[in-house]
Amino acid sequence: MSIIGPVKSIILELEKAPFDFHLTGSRFFGGALPNSDWDFFAENNDSIIVFLRELGFKVLTEGYKDDPQVAVVYRHNDGIDVQLTDHIVLKKDAQKYIYQSGVLRRRVSKHAARLVWQFVYHILVNHTGLIIE
Repeated sequence: MSIIGPVKSIILELEKAPFDFHLTGSRFFGGALPNSDWDFFAENNDSIIVFLRELGFKVLTEGYKDDPQVAVVYRHNDGIDVQLTDHIVLKKDAQKYIYQSGVLRRRVSKHAARLVWQFVYHILVNHTGLIIE
């Protein structure tokens, strides 16, 4: 995958950071178009928020109404979104299961993708007994 322009410099900064940024979305699951945005997730904490703001990220939304795992989403003008989650292990496990299922390897609507995430979260939370507030 070839990364060019300003996006490359921001992604390099994310890679060098002392935080773990996990690729997600169509560039992770497949089906990305050349003009698709870049989606990452990471563990929510004060230090990462400062780091993202210093790179020029701004709050896009305070979470997703139908995805309680996402606490806040930061967006960079160059088409990079970072979802911050309070439950990083759950988010990583959910992504692993969704990837293995192959259900998001083809392009689906954002609504359909959110339903898949919700379903997998529900299964994992019920299986692990994790309490999500």
